[in-house]
Amino acid sequence: MNTELFARNLRAIRKARGISQTEVAKRLFVTPQTVSKWENGNALPDVTNLCHLSELLQTTPNRLLGVGEAHDRVFLGIDSGGTKTDVVLFREDGTVLRRKIFPGANPNACGMERALEILCHAIEETCSEHTPCGIFAGVAGCVAADNKTKMLSVLKKRFAGIPLSLESDIENVIGSVRGADRCVAAISGTGTVTYAWDGTTLHRLGGYGYLFDGAGSGYDIGRDVLTACFEADDGLRAPSIMTDLATQKLGGRAWDKLDLLYREGKNTIAAFAPIAFEAAKKGDKTAEEILRHNFARIAKLILHAQKTFDCANTVICAGSIAATEEFRTILKEWGIDPIIPHMPPVYGACVKCTQHYADTDAETFDRNFNHTLPN
Repeated sequence: MNTELFARNLRAIRKARGISQTEVAKRLFVTPQTVSKWENGNALPDVTNLCHLSELLQTTPNRLLGVGEAHDRVFLGIDSGGTKTDVVLFREDGTVLRRKIFPGANPNACGMERALEILCHAIEETCSEHTPCGIFAGVAGCVAADNKTKMLSVLKKRFAGIPLSLESDIENVIGSVRGADRCVAAISGTGTVTYAWDGTTLHRLGGYGYLFDGAGSGYDIGRDVLTACFEADDGLRAPSIMTDLATQKLGGRAWDKLDLLYREGKNTIAAFAPIAFEAAKKGDKTAEEILRHNFARIAKLILHAQKTFDCANTVICAGSIAATEEFRTILKEWGIDPIIPHMPPVYGACVKCTQHYADTDAETFDRNFNHTLPN
């Protein structure tokens, strides 16, 4: 028996049922210390108490012990960036059981402690009724420095007994396009990064974080929008449509809200990126320049990747910014015809999860996943 797996299941199911350790002890005629030992992985209940626990928690002994039949096998795919963490619990055949959204868990953006707190909570809450047979998490920022080592150490201890893989979120993007044996994959959302995949190795370009990337992300576009507003206020450039749109969003002039923007930081600034797209659609030249400048950087990284690495001509782009018509149009002007996956990156995480831990027919998986994935 895996005492740590039993402890995690017991703790998660008990909390999901809203029952305290004291209540469990009272109902089973044991001490609270005994229940605490079960939940800390220091002891297992005997057969009688295991059956009583199952009845009390409205579950089964196999569920508590983390064993079950093949058709009950479930898995977890995670896509986490700077803004959100998208988690999907699914059966081996691709049937989605649950999808939940949590805050972003990029350790470079929110800090290591907060990132781990978010990921652990996301896994426990999404899997409150199930024990996954495998977890694949594609997390932005996890491969920088020694982040991966630190995060895996905590996650594997917290979810002992469950096979778990932690990789860059670019793996989710690549996994979202079946048959992409070699490719360039780029993410442009709150942050941005580009990778060349040569079939064996991922080669990173960019992805230095919002302080150093300079262009290509939602943050960069939002910053450029606000900078244009500041300069218009100072008379350094003519006011544009963006000035009025930003004023409406802020509830006042950008300059008068400068302290708020500094205080709330990256995600708040990135939230101004849509203003550039709205203004560009109305013919605003400054907005058009902002988009061209930012997308030119991504195009240059993609072309450099194709020139430098044996990664073929397939280009996959994902993220809220990459999904826009303007992004595709400008990249095509650079001779790049990107594939924009119709499924969210968490689908790619689930595909990667099955490749690691299951033996699933791709056609069956995709059909079931498409039909059951909640919006």
